[in-house]
Amino acid sequence: AMGPTLQFGPTLPLAPGDFQPGQPLVLRIPQGVDMDGGLYFRSMSGGMTEGELPDSAEIIRLARDGGAQQMVARFKVQDRKLTRSGAAADNRVNIEAIPLSPEDAWGVVSDGTIAIARAAAYHLDWIAPDGSVTRGPAVDVEPLTIGTAEKEEYLTDLARAGGGINVQVTVVDGQPSMSFQRGGGTSQPREIDRYVWPDRMPAIYGGRLPIDGKDRAWVRRHVKAGRPSLYDVFDRGGERVGSVTLDAGDRVVGFGNDAVYVVRYDDMDLSYLERYALPVL
Repeated sequence: AMGPTLQFGPTLPLAPGDFQPGQPLVLRIPQGVDMDGGLYFRSMSGGMTEGELPDSAEIIRLARDGGAQQMVARFKVQDRKLTRSGAAADNRVNIEAIPLSPEDAWGVVSDGTIAIARAAAYHLDWIAPDGSVTRGPAVDVEPLTIGTAEKEEYLTDLARAGGGINVQVTVVDGQPSMSFQRGGGTSQPREIDRYVWPDRMPAIYGGRLPIDGKDRAWVRRHVKAGRPSLYDVFDRGGERVGSVTLDAGDRVVGFGNDAVYVVRYDDMDLSYLERYALPVL
């Protein structure tokens, strides 16, 4: 059963009927749209019951006319750290992502096909509206260790994106409230030691998967700190048709007619939107 849908805000009080003990709270985050106006979002739950946090989340389609929701796929989410404190009627639940833990990336093609870049055995899955799956071959990657420079770079990127989201639920006298806390900018101290870090980086960045006008998925690869940004480009058959490098730290944010849009940061940490011709691959 689906729990209440929560909107983002500094602190969100919940009405008594919105939450019952043992019922999951569900976060629904929009991430794509198709040509018919169908909205695609990631739906995540867990943490409010005594069970473990789920390691995957659903991709949900909501039709433009507001009809029934449809679960169209599942993807792996980042590992998360869950902390509980207090008694049953007066407790606090804190959920925080583990940095640089593997997460799938996904995007939506105009016809409603879902592209999912799998982080574990790096490959592309294309899931058609009828549920059929086209799976591409696995791509060999060289495992990369995580050092201080990689941790610093990760936290800098996190701050540029708003600092990430920390979810906290507090129950006082049986009345729950939820807060979403975003981190500060790069002027904030980089508290590397407060995080638990994996030994190695995953092959790819999770989250949103950019898809160009030729229905090709652009998967951002993890690289060592200071190295040029690297994107692998996959066709609808799941085959890697080429790779594109950008200046270190640059990232693809969208596409136009035969154009790719890139965000770049300068030495003062100011961001610029740039447009380039779509490369021939």
